Amino acid sequence: MFKRITVLRYHTVEPEGSARLREEEKFYNVTPEKFREQVYYLKKSGYSAVSLKELISIEQNDKLPRKPIMLTFDDGHISHYETVLPILKEYGFKGVFFLVVNEIGKEHRLNWEQAKALKDSGMEIGSHSLNHAIINKYSYPNLILELKASKLELEENLGTEILAFSIPRGMYSPKISNVARGMGYKLVFTSFAGNISLYSNPYCLRRMGMRSGYSMKEFDAIVRKSLFFVAKKRIGQFAKNKVKKIIGIKAYDRLKDSIFQRHNRLFLHPSLRGRTK
Repeated sequence: MFKRITVLRYHTVEPEGSARLREEEKFYNVTPEKFREQVYYLKKSGYSAVSLKELISIEQNDKLPRKPIMLTFDDGHISHYETVLPILKEYGFKGVFFLVVNEIGKEHRLNWEQAKALKDSGMEIGSHSLNHAIINKYSYPNLILELKASKLELEENLGTEILAFSIPRGMYSPKISNVARGMGYKLVFTSFAGNISLYSNPYCLRRMGMRSGYSMKEFDAIVRKSLFFVAKKRIGQFAKNKVKKIIGIKAYDRLKDSIFQRHNRLFLHPSLRGRTK
């Protein structure tokens, strides 16, 4: 029987209230303590990390581990090198790190030396575009530039083939898949909630997004592929995408940040209030 695969989508792994978090990153941040607890749970429960190459050969599913899982990390935050890498190595897991090329070397982002250290440690690297722009409405020439130039620059600087692309901001369109295929990518990851099966389109792969506030009970539901949890996520995602289309992505980000800050004022420990900027 074919094993369905859960792909986890992380962003930053920073302490609550870290000054190294951009406002839009706080909602998706997972604390180092929580991340360690999640990776330990995966190890204790018998999960094994799946590589991009194994996913590309997914039809040979007899070679997959008994309990496959994939951990992906978007945006190239400095915490991926300082915090995520040591924890993954400690528990024997591999990760896939999607980098925004023109963000490399900027404040609180990986530099090229750190990105290479990830690769040299057995981690895999993918492209998250040149500029982390909303590319689903780009013209074909601009879309080709984002995907092709980012792939070539990563390959040139890191000395490894770039097999996968993660769509920035989760704004998918079929033409992104078409361009990615033409540029030589083998896999495209979206922000759509769900799991991967033998019949999944390799150029429109689903992931389960991790965010601040998830309990271990919710994490367990995600990795066990709870149909109820996935359905709930998809309904929420459908509503979110509708709101994005109606009010625009920038207005949506402002609304989300406002709600998140209100949540912090109500529920954060008093010692952490005021540290959200």
